[in-house]
Amino acid sequence: MKSMDEMDKVLLTNLEKDARMSLKKLAQELSLKTSTLYHRLHKLSESKTIMNFSVIVNPEKIGIILFYLLTVELNLSDDSISRKLTENLAEQLSHDLKEVFFSAMGGNNTLHMVVSFFNTQHMEEFLHILSTNEYVKNTTKVKLSFIPKGMRMFDFNEEKLMELITEKNEEKKIEDELESKDLGNSEKLRTSSINIVSELRTEDRREDNDELIPL
Repeated sequence: MKSMDEMDKVLLTNLEKDARMSLKKLAQELSLKTSTLYHRLHKLSESKTIMNFSVIVNPEKIGIILFYLLTVELNLSDDSISRKLTENLAEQLSHDLKEVFFSAMGGNNTLHMVVSFFNTQHMEEFLHILSTNEYVKNTTKVKLSFIPKGMRMFDFNEEKLMELITEKNEEKKIEDELESKDLGNSEKLRTSSINIVSELRTEDRREDNDELIPL
């Protein structure tokens, strides 16, 4: 693919701000035909300039509270072959260890990663798995207190996410049952009140009939 032009850069900037914007609206804002915009998006996707579409999640809302910067020293020599091995290992770790949401090489035998966890036990399990890799020589960690930029969807395994979803669904189910029960009680109370009023009116009519003077 040819190098990006200014319109491609403007298009990417708009998508970063709101990737849910419709093609029609985006085309209007950029003064392009919808077909032209679609063609540009297709080319950017084909060239891997656009790698994926995702969402930005507030980590605290899904239980992620710990962030660490890890520096992983590898058992590899400092040469071009080792660099290629490091690249392959970095890709493998980033793919297999879902807690890793950013990784970068700092040298032929050094790997830097930003990782996130639900709790301390989760972190310890992760570090244990990392230490069992035959190419990992040493790992140092620095706790991060706040990430003002760079949050993205945390790709944890489906079991953990399903647990959170199930938990939320159970809470919603309980709320709905309580609400339904409250509505049922209110309806019963309303029906009971109507019956009481009806009985009182009947009694009043009877008393009125008893008080009538016969002609």
